[in-house]
Amino acid sequence: GEVIAQGVGLSSGAATGRVIKSVGSLFDLDDGNLIYCKDRLSGADLALLSDRRIMGYAVKEADEASHEVIILRASGVPLVGGINVSEICARDVTINGNDGFVYSGISEITKPDLGSLAVKYAIAELVRNSRITVRANADTPLQTRTARLLGARGLGPVRTEYMFYQDGRLPVMQRFILMGDDSALEELAKMQEADFKGIYTEMQGFPVGIRLFDPPFNEFCPKSEDEVRRLAVTIDVSYSTLVERINNLAQDNPMLAVRGARLGILQPEVYKMQIYAAFNAAASLLKQGYDIKPDITVPFVGLPKEMEIIRRYIDDIAGEVGRKEDVSINYTVTAMIELPIACYSAQGIAESVDGFSFGTNDLAQTMYGMSRTDMGDCLRTYREAGIIDTSPFSVLSDELVELVSLGIERGRKGNKDLQVGVCGEQAASSDSVMKCINAGLDYVSCSPYRVPFVNLAAQKGV
Repeated sequence: GEVIAQGVGLSSGAATGRVIKSVGSLFDLDDGNLIYCKDRLSGADLALLSDRRIMGYAVKEADEASHEVIILRASGVPLVGGINVSEICARDVTINGNDGFVYSGISEITKPDLGSLAVKYAIAELVRNSRITVRANADTPLQTRTARLLGARGLGPVRTEYMFYQDGRLPVMQRFILMGDDSALEELAKMQEADFKGIYTEMQGFPVGIRLFDPPFNEFCPKSEDEVRRLAVTIDVSYSTLVERINNLAQDNPMLAVRGARLGILQPEVYKMQIYAAFNAAASLLKQGYDIKPDITVPFVGLPKEMEIIRRYIDDIAGEVGRKEDVSINYTVTAMIELPIACYSAQGIAESVDGFSFGTNDLAQTMYGMSRTDMGDCLRTYREAGIIDTSPFSVLSDELVELVSLGIERGRKGNKDLQVGVCGEQAASSDSVMKCINAGLDYVSCSPYRVPFVNLAAQKGV
C-alpha cells in the first residue's frame, strides 16, 4: 500500500489490520486483526493486551519512556507515535514500528522463526562475544521464553504490577485496593504464584528478578465516570462509595509519594503476599528438580532503614516456606536505586542486599526534575534550541552515569561482592551500552526484543 502517514517508531515490528478508534469498536467486531489508532496511550490500554486481536497501535502522543510504551515494547506490540490519527481514513492499515511509517491496506507479514537453527547459532555467537551480561525485562512466561530465545541470561525485573492488567485481573486488584477485600488479595496471590512458576520454568538456571509492587495504588483506579460506574457494578458497591474511596487514594504528586519501598512499609500485606507467592512457586519447582534462582527486587529504595525492614520480611518468609516445604531456597535480594539519595546512601543500603539495579528511567526523572511522561514537547524544543543534545530518557547521559558510578563505588564499600546492573530502556542504545561497560556494571536489562541489539553493541573488538 501507499504511505499515508509517517511518525516515530517507538516499539519495533510490523502489524496489519482493520483500523479502530475506540474501545467500543472491539465489541462490534467479532474477529480479525486490529490496529488501534488513538490520540494518547493510557493505563487502560495495558488491560487490552489480553485481547489478542489488537496487533499494534498508531497514536498522536506517546512518550518513549512512559510505562505504556515500555510494556508494549516488552510485549512485542508494534507502536508508531506522532501520527495525526484524524487523518487516517483508511479501513485497513499496516504500521511499521521500526521507522514510523503507516501504509494503507493489508500486508503480508512474515515473523522470524526464533527457534530455527540459524537464529539460535547467531544469538549464541552474540552472547558468547558480548562484554556484558544482558538480562530482559519480562512480565509473562511468553515474554520470558522470547527473551531467552533472543539471548537473555536472566530477568532484570519482572514488573509484578503489570500482571494485574492481564486477563480480567484488574477488577480483582481494584477490589483489594479500593475496598480492602482480603479475599481479593488471596486471589491475587494464587495468580502471581502461577505466573512465577511459568516464568521461573522458562528462565531456569538464570536469575529471575521478582520486582515487588512499585506504583502508587491510585494508578489502578478507574479514571472516567463510565469506568467508575462499570467497576461499581462489577464489585457490587455504590457509585458514591467508590468515588469516595478513589478520592481517598489521590496523591498530588504520586510518583514521588507512597510507592515502592514506602508502600511496602506502610501496607506490608501486599509485599508479603508477593514474597510468599515468589517463594512458594520456587519451592514447588525446586522439589521437582528445577534450577530456580529467585532474586527479590525492592523498588524505589532511598534509605538504608527501608531496606533493612523489607529484608527482614524476605528472610523470614523464605525461612518459613523453606521449613514448610522442606527445601532450601537459594535466593538473592536486590535494591532498585532510582533516587539520587539512594546513590548517596548506597553504602548503608548495600549492607542489606546482594545487588543493586539502577532504575535509570526514574533516576533520570528525579535527577533532572523532569517527568518522563509529560516532557515530550519540552524536550523537542530543548533539542532544537541546543539546550540538550538528546533526551535523558533515550540515552544514558554522562551526568546520570556519574551518579550511577557514585552509587556503585559507595555500594561496594558496604558489600564488596555487590552485583550491579542497569534496568532502563536507555541502556539499550549503543552509546549507553559502552557507558555501562566502562562504568563496571555486571549486566544491563532491557525489553526482550532489544536483547540482541545490546549484545551486538557489546561485542568484543567493536
